[in-house]
Amino acid sequence: MRLEWEISRPVRRLLRLNIGLVLLGLGVAVAWVLSTSAGASLDALAAFRPVFAPWLIAVSLFCIAVRFLRWQYLLRRVDVRVPTRSSAVAYLASLLGIATPAHVGEAIRCVLLRRQVGAPLGLTLEVLVAERVLDVFALSLLGAAVRPSGFLPFALAVAATAAFALVAVGFARAVGHPIRSVHALRRPRTFVVAFGLSVLAWGGASLLLALTAASIGQSIAIGGGVRLYALSTLLGAATLTPAGVGATGSVAILGLGDLGLGVDVSMVIVSIMRLASTGLSLAIGAAFTGVAFRGLRSLDSVPASTAAHFDALGEEYAAELSPHVWSHLLARKTAMLRQALEGRSGRGVDLGCGLGVQARELRDRGHRVVGIDAARGLLLAGANQVPVGSAPVPVTNARIGRLPFADGSFDFAYAVGVLHHLGGLEARTAALREVARVLEPGGLLLVHETNPRNPLYRLYMGYVFPIVRDIDEGVEHWIEPGEWSRVDGFSLRETRYFTFLPDFTPSWLFSTAAAVEARLEVTRLRSWSAHYMTVLERL
Repeated sequence: MRLEWEISRPVRRLLRLNIGLVLLGLGVAVAWVLSTSAGASLDALAAFRPVFAPWLIAVSLFCIAVRFLRWQYLLRRVDVRVPTRSSAVAYLASLLGIATPAHVGEAIRCVLLRRQVGAPLGLTLEVLVAERVLDVFALSLLGAAVRPSGFLPFALAVAATAAFALVAVGFARAVGHPIRSVHALRRPRTFVVAFGLSVLAWGGASLLLALTAASIGQSIAIGGGVRLYALSTLLGAATLTPAGVGATGSVAILGLGDLGLGVDVSMVIVSIMRLASTGLSLAIGAAFTGVAFRGLRSLDSVPASTAAHFDALGEEYAAELSPHVWSHLLARKTAMLRQALEGRSGRGVDLGCGLGVQARELRDRGHRVVGIDAARGLLLAGANQVPVGSAPVPVTNARIGRLPFADGSFDFAYAVGVLHHLGGLEARTAALREVARVLEPGGLLLVHETNPRNPLYRLYMGYVFPIVRDIDEGVEHWIEPGEWSRVDGFSLRETRYFTFLPDFTPSWLFSTAAAVEARLEVTRLRSWSAHYMTVLERL
């Protein structure tokens, strides 16, 4: 009982502080209302053109989406891999946290990810703090860039944030906590990407003032709107009030007055803008908080293993892709396997055979193939899909890292879209060592993988595909084609690049797009393809 009291007492204090600050902010807002003419404000509000509403919402959603992309990107840079859907739900639920002092409530996303998927709380909190530092830097850059002569408040914001970051890092080091996010952001590529996403997100959001003014027939320069949005957001955050209530709006109203707009019109502009940004964020946060606490695990539970994930898919695995996309990929991959195996008559093993489609195709063309897969559900689904009159391919429920075969049992082995699920370099190295064991000298290993060299495709596969499809979770370790030249026990024979079409290519466009794809595959652009096949020979 005493422990519960000690824990709940600071929570109650924070709640009382939160309520007090909200009431103070609402009091400031009411004061602004009382200082204006009701008639003039209503006239300005009546001038609002509904056609602007979707644009205001779209800009706010764009900012949220890009900031989530940055969050997920930074998590990966500190090697915290969480399923994209779980991360998205936790992130969106945490938007409700902006209604707390200094937005501390956003840390709920870190707690949710720890409870759902075991993400280390210390590391996710590090990323959250790093995000706030990047936000200040991005807003300061935007504000100072549009009017260099007025850079002083933004320079002060950067200096204060940098000082806070240095103190926090120094304290963490003093208590022996390694700051992995700092090491990650010190890498030029990581910092450029993270900071670029920050500028992109807040750059879009900073257009809200000019867009809102236009929605009621007023006009302010985009540069002035950007600077004022950045300044009001930073000063509102500096007051530590929940959602900047009372502070952000006041700074914006005063700034609009400096731009020549009356108080009545300025208050309407700020009210609409805050509704489209903060109001929308709070609504989304409330909705996804309900999802999270109503049973997030049942909506997007994270299995104990990759095998369990694919077990859950079972019969639905093949339906994840449209039939025309599935057929196209199956034909291309099977044809490449057959071509690489031409002249080989020995036994082969399909590593991660899934539904067994490739194995059946090769068996029907004379190859002696067995299959293994760690997901029993996929094997059972594949057995149910064997065409009438066709003999099933022998399969075994086993993992690539522990193959139930004697040394030198096979003339060839292949893995189609499997190895990126193994969990990193160490697990992959161990699995390849086991594959080398069961291959006879001179045997071939054929690996089909997603090609991460194309940044657009990597962005799609890493951050979008796991949300719209169930095949991947967003925790995969993509393998660069160049890594296959350094595999112990194997020599690299060749790498072939193929396919450019994304899985969402519509059927009515597919034949034309496939013709374009075929042309790209024979140009210098082929190394930027969606997939590749590497052929390795067992030494």
